[in-house]
Order: sequence, then C-alpha cells, then structure tokens
Amino acid sequence: MAAEGFGGRRAFSAAWWGRTGLEQYRATVRAAREFGADLLVTSVLCNGALLAAEALDIPVVVVGLSVHLWEYAAGGEGEPPLGRSRGNRTEEMRRLYERVREEAGFPAGGSRRGNSPLPGDALLLRGDPVLEFPGARLPERVWHVGPLAWEPVADTAEVEEVREFLARSGKPVVYVHLGRVFEGASR
Repeated sequence: MAAEGFGGRRAFSAAWWGRTGLEQYRATVRAAREFGADLLVTSVLCNGALLAAEALDIPVVVVGLSVHLWEYAAGGEGEPPLGRSRGNRTEEMRRLYERVREEAGFPAGGSRRGNSPLPGDALLLRGDPVLEFPGARLPERVWHVGPLAWEPVADTAEVEEVREFLARSGKPVVYVHLGRVFEGASR
C-alpha cells in the first residue's frame, strides 16, 4: 500500500525521515485500522510507527541496519569515536521520538517500553555480531538475525571464508551503505 493513500506523502522517504514522524504516525494508524493490523513491522527511521503501535496497543518490531545505532547495554569500552558517537546518535533518535510524541498529543516521556522505546518490542538487526565492537553486548530486546526474507541467502562457505579472513587479518570491518537509499544518484 502506498503511504500517500493514507495521508503519508513522503512520510516514509529515507531522505525526509527526521521531519515526517507525525505524518508517519497518522498514515500508519489509518492503514493499520483499515486493515486490522495485529502487528507492525517498521524501520529504525520510523518513530511515527512506534507511536502508532502504542496508540493501537499492538506490538511493533523494528528492523535495524547492519550496525547498531544506539548505545550498547554493556561493553564496547574503548570503541574509538568516529564522527557522532553512539550516545549522540541515541540522544538524537530520542529527541526525534519525543518531538513526534508531543506533536501527536502523547504525554511526554511515557511509553509502554519505559525509557527505551526506540527498539520497539523487538529490534532485529540484519547484520552480524562481527560488525559490533568486540566485547559489546546489545541492549535488551535487540537481536542479530542476519539477512531477512527479502535479502539473498548468503553462501555459507563464502561467509565462513570472510570470517576466517577477518580473524586472521586483524583489520577493521568497513560497512558501506548504498547511497540510493537516501535518494543518491549512484551506489
């Protein structure tokens, strides 16, 4: 279903994600009510969908990127700060979430998930633990699940070969994200 049909023009565009939380919320509530949704599955960029699940009193599962955006539950000490730290990203995401709560008329600071609303009822990371800082432990409700159904199945032998190479090399892993996701012209 196109979000436009529910009043969500550009609401779910990655290029507009930080500014369209209220539109995401409204479009998601309309669509979920129309189709009798029992569960929402959303992206880490959709704070509005988190609120829609709260308003509708249904669970919400968040699909995350290959690397975790927020603070670790434990470990990760010594992780070199590169650009914005995990803590800064966590705070930025929380501020956006709280802004959408306020715009939608929800009470400030409240969530059925307490002080940790961003992972929803479960946050499924498409990545691999090798992409996390050594010794770091993910927060509660966050799990590595690897590729999801719409992603191609990785060749087991190839994955093992890459893991062995990384273990021998001692070099850092570099994660590259496709620019087209954010409306870039090329990969």
